[in-house]
Amino acid sequence: MAAQQSIDEALVEAFLGKALVDTASAVVMVMASIGDRLGLFKHLASSPATSEELARRAHVDERYAREWLSEMASAGYLEYDPESRSFTLPPEHAPVLAQEGGPFFFGGAYQLLMAQIGSYNQLLQAIQQGGGSPMEA
Repeated sequence: MAAQQSIDEALVEAFLGKALVDTASAVVMVMASIGDRLGLFKHLASSPATSEELARRAHVDERYAREWLSEMASAGYLEYDPESRSFTLPPEHAPVLAQEGGPFFFGGAYQLLMAQIGSYNQLLQAIQQGGGSPMEA
C-alpha cells in the first residue's frame, strides 16, 4: 500500500489564487476584444455614456451594453459614476483601447487571442491524433 503524500494547503490555496487571476484575465481579454471589435471603447473615448446611450451610439443591445460596461468597470478598464449612471474611458486608457494606429494600441492583441480561440477544437484534435491544423486556421 502506497503512503499518502502530504499536501501543503497554503501552496494549494496560493495556486488556486493564481488560477483564479488567470481565468479572470482571460474573461477580461474576451470582453475587451468585444469592445474593440464593436468600437465600444472608441464610442466611450468621445464622451461618457450610460448603457442606454452607448447602445444607441454603437447600435448594440442595451442589456448587453450594460453587462459589458459593468464587466469593464469591474476590471478597471472603465470608471463608473453611480450618480449619473455613466461610464467613462479614462484618458490614460484611450491610447491603449481606442486609438487604433497609435503606438500604444492593444486591439490587435485582443483580436489575435480570439483568432486562436477559433481554432481551439482543431488544436485539440491535432494534439490527440497527431498532425497539425491548416495554416488558414
